[in-house]
Amino acid sequence: MSMLADIQPVVMLKLNDVCQRVALSPATIYRRLEKSEFPAPVDMGGGSVRWYEHEIQEYLLNRPRARLAIQPKENGGK
Repeated sequence: MSMLADIQPVVMLKLNDVCQRVALSPATIYRRLEKSEFPAPVDMGGGSVRWYEHEIQEYLLNRPRARLAIQPKENGGK
């Protein structure tokens, strides 16, 4: 088998795609970029930027997971 068969395609995401995947607004993403808290985009030229899909996936996997505390209902759950 050739080495080319093992190469995965590089997927580049637009800002709207990134926003959908991480459930953040563009403004929040750019604020986090300023603080180096988000993967940096790649300059594609002409004012266009893209993010590597694998870096966004890694970002999501490494985020702390907040859990919602379920509060017991008062009055015996009624």
